[in-house]
Amino acid sequence: MFVMSQNAPAVLSANGLNTLATAIAGASLLGGLILWGYGIWWLAIAIMITLRYLKDGIPYNIGWWGYTFPLGVFAVATGRLATIVPLTPIAWLASTLISFLGFVWILVAIRTVRGILNRSLFVAPCLAAE
Repeated sequence: MFVMSQNAPAVLSANGLNTLATAIAGASLLGGLILWGYGIWWLAIAIMITLRYLKDGIPYNIGWWGYTFPLGVFAVATGRLATIVPLTPIAWLASTLISFLGFVWILVAIRTVRGILNRSLFVAPCLAAE
């Protein structure tokens, strides 16, 4: 949505839709901000749930990769927002999120390779009970 808000005026103007360019750019920015706010909510919930279960010990499974995609999308959206709204805290948040994404990606990749090598990744607990 942020990319559309930046590029809509030029694209629509080039196609003879000058009257819609500003409205679509504004609506796209507003929609992007709403979705970005939802991303903040998701991040807060994900952090709280992870911290709650971290003290009990979270066994590794392939589902850990599920954190990388939404975190990556939110980090990229925050980086794009930092180019549109030049506020230093947003740029810092984008840098922090991208760094954390790199850390999570490396951690999950190492745990995946380790699980493949020791064959613990391919054990299905629901089938092992039978």
